[in-house]
Amino acid sequence: MSSKTPAPRSYPFAIANAFTQDAFGGNPATIVFLDPFNTLTQEELLKFANGFGQPVIVFLTPTSTSTDKPGAVVSFDAQYFAPTRELRLCGHGTVAAIKVILDSATNLPGFGPGTPFPSFASSETHTVEFITVDGIVVSARKVVIPDEVSGKEEDWFEIILPAGKLKKLPAKEEDRILDIFNRAVGNELRVKYIGTGEPPFHQDLLIVLDENENLEQLNIDAGALVGTELGTRASAYGN
Repeated sequence: MSSKTPAPRSYPFAIANAFTQDAFGGNPATIVFLDPFNTLTQEELLKFANGFGQPVIVFLTPTSTSTDKPGAVVSFDAQYFAPTRELRLCGHGTVAAIKVILDSATNLPGFGPGTPFPSFASSETHTVEFITVDGIVVSARKVVIPDEVSGKEEDWFEIILPAGKLKKLPAKEEDRILDIFNRAVGNELRVKYIGTGEPPFHQDLLIVLDENENLEQLNIDAGALVGTELGTRASAYGN
């Protein structure tokens, strides 16, 4: 009695660079399209992500189309991965993803003769909704803006994030987080506020530095954050 090895699955993907008009500039991300019936496990997705060797990999599964205007808004379940771990959200990965989705309607080259890249949008599509594993809906859309010098209209992309509420950390918890953060930067920083988000942003942490602190001069030791709460959820902003 013999058994057949299941045929390997293939998934359409594209690599796009965000924040640039140069093919070799900006921040690259790999965009992989999964079908609604995929059975890839978390471990398999992580292996995929590691194999691409890109900073961020976005796995997209098409969901239903908005009813406002057929084809104008499309929706995807989105999972974001770095090569070694899953991310909750990635800005440049989202920008790259909407570029690939909209281009799929017209000018992605495909994989060879007779194998066009599948279309995930129509020529009418202008907005893409990304639904994260936490249920956060991120809306990304194409906008046309005249160039400041030539006046020629150019396509740009913007991300609209849902508003979240913050609550200030208790003093004891704030001291603990600040101690971790200071050890990571090797200095005692002047901090004006530390807060955490309310659901679905409960894993987010906001640290607001004094306006006299210079973020560009900080040399953050990522190793000091490994295994800590800040290693996965902290964001720092200068005021």
